[in-house]
Amino acid sequence: MEISTASSKGTGFAISPDGLIVTNAHVVGQARTLSVVFPDEGVMEAELIESYPDVDLALLQVQAEQLPYLPLADDPTFPSNEHIHFIGNPLAFTGIANEGTLLEFIQLDEWQEPVMMLKAPVYRGNSGSPVINQQGEVIGVIFATMKYEPIGRVGLFVPVQQLHHILEQANKK
Repeated sequence: MEISTASSKGTGFAISPDGLIVTNAHVVGQARTLSVVFPDEGVMEAELIESYPDVDLALLQVQAEQLPYLPLADDPTFPSNEHIHFIGNPLAFTGIANEGTLLEFIQLDEWQEPVMMLKAPVYRGNSGSPVINQQGEVIGVIFATMKYEPIGRVGLFVPVQQLHHILEQANKK
């Protein structure tokens, strides 16, 4: 699905049939309400439930009862060269499916937890895209790209364990 505010556009995905949506914190910025465009359901208004800038994740809520959603992997492994898929809204396109391979974890200076690199065509607008393993489960959320020698430009994603952690925090409130 496409998520847009007055100043940004990105990707998100539902993780429950009742309208709980995941995207990146930098996609939603300071917006409290956002527009979410679903391929079949059309445009819905979403409310920002919580933003977690330290892991660049955000939880949104739309009013829905039978929304298609993606299952989260419980505790996935991340073998190097594993084939993955992701769906997003890069550049001026919407709903583009792509594929790539896992590379390795990297520790970014400003992050407490390592993130995973992937060799894949990740572009502006893919932020918030689910990274999906061969079992059809979400193993992470794309948030950026970076130049990494000797490979060149790589995509970066937040591992699903961080998403599980913020969901636990949200349930305790």
